[in-house]
Amino acid sequence: MNMLYNINSIEPTTVKAKGLVNLFNKGLRIPLTILFSSSKDIKEATNILNIYKNDNNIYYIRFNFSDNDYPHDITCFANNQNIQEQLSSLFKAIAVLKKDKFDVIIQPMLQTDWSGGIMVKGNNLLVEIVQGNPRILFRNGFFYKRILFNSKLKEIDYKIGCQPFSYNFNNKKLKLEKNPFFEFTYDFQDLENFYSKLENDCLYEFSFSNNQIFFLQEKSHFKGTYMQLTKNDISPPFFIFNNLVNIVNTCTYDYPCFEYIKLCNNLDRIVVTQGAYLSHFATSLGEKRIHCEFLS
Repeated sequence: MNMLYNINSIEPTTVKAKGLVNLFNKGLRIPLTILFSSSKDIKEATNILNIYKNDNNIYYIRFNFSDNDYPHDITCFANNQNIQEQLSSLFKAIAVLKKDKFDVIIQPMLQTDWSGGIMVKGNNLLVEIVQGNPRILFRNGFFYKRILFNSKLKEIDYKIGCQPFSYNFNNKKLKLEKNPFFEFTYDFQDLENFYSKLENDCLYEFSFSNNQIFFLQEKSHFKGTYMQLTKNDISPPFFIFNNLVNIVNTCTYDYPCFEYIKLCNNLDRIVVTQGAYLSHFATSLGEKRIHCEFLS
């Protein structure tokens, strides 16, 4: 399925929504997506969902209102029976926050086998994957495997990481589970099908479900980040952004956890002991021009 319903053809205001529109326009497969911004469109949105609904549908609703501030959205899960009620509640919540500009995004939750991120840099592709939902990579900072491909999609280097648990969507809930042995068998041949549509200095988030790759996000990045990738290098120390001018403090973190972003500023030298180069922590610090390096 590759369907985007932009109700009233709104002009997206956030990177998340703009990225989904860009992915769809490039012909890259995305989950069923409904995009709107007014409470007047709740009925039309639910009517669209009714076309594709089944008894097991669970929807993830996002009200995205910022690209840089954290938190940058309010979210909830909904089902076929309560989605109108949940949407109405979130519109009341966004009014309390006094956010004038925001994007409402509704997508069905995917039954995800594995997920990951792709960073395109100097025609090379850095890929990090995890078992289950991508939250474990982007927000918790763990990865199962890291692979560097060149422009001919030949594997240059790889590293096996540490993924102690995963998030899996079972029984209509996103559950944390300890990982069983995960044998990764996908050979990335699909890269050939969409490589030409990927842009340089962009991060792509994806999930693999029902033997298909679904793209979840496209986000352009500051060109001064991830420079080692242009030299075919993913070995530590790996610099997300390298700038030691005016550094006052050195802060060390075991893993690049999402919640640590708010603790960092441009006077800090951020050292991460291990974890995902493509985590939201790492990419966010790169965008903010904060020095960040990984030791493994």
